[in-house]
Amino acid sequence: MDGQLKQMQNETRPWIGFEENGVHTEPIVIGPDGAVSTLVTTTIRNFANYPGSVPSCTLAELVVTDLAHGSSVVSERLNRYMASTLPRGYGPSHILFPGGRLNCVNSTFVTPSQIVRGPNGGNLEAYLVGGIVYTDSLGNLHHTSFSYLYQAIGTIPRSSVFELTPGIIIPAGVWIEHRTLVD
Repeated sequence: MDGQLKQMQNETRPWIGFEENGVHTEPIVIGPDGAVSTLVTTTIRNFANYPGSVPSCTLAELVVTDLAHGSSVVSERLNRYMASTLPRGYGPSHILFPGGRLNCVNSTFVTPSQIVRGPNGGNLEAYLVGGIVYTDSLGNLHHTSFSYLYQAIGTIPRSSVFELTPGIIIPAGVWIEHRTLVD
């Protein structure tokens, strides 16, 4: 951590993360088969004074879990993204110069068998969990992993809970930053 702090203070590397309000989705839909899906648009930005290379767009996966398992499932996914390597075969890299931005779009869904829940079912909540893998000008690998929680609009911060009812659209909400890790 001390080395990271010195790098940030000395501005000797890129720092790539999300633009403020840089995560948007289409409505979350529960299909007739119980699959939960949405389309995600993210905007990432290089906040440092050194360029960085992003080999592919940001991946954001939808995670649906009951209230009891949310924290542990999100922690496991964040750690997996922090341990990821550079993807191969995804086409050309995007160079983000200082202040540079990149918009990414991906579709994400979970099937009923991928939803983490206890034996009694219960209310569910939705997270977006993902990561940005990038390199600096010397080829050193860096990560930003993130999670956002879907929250009901106009409420004291709390998740927007829902039942797994096929054929519905989850009421409008906003994605609130839940946890972010960087290296």
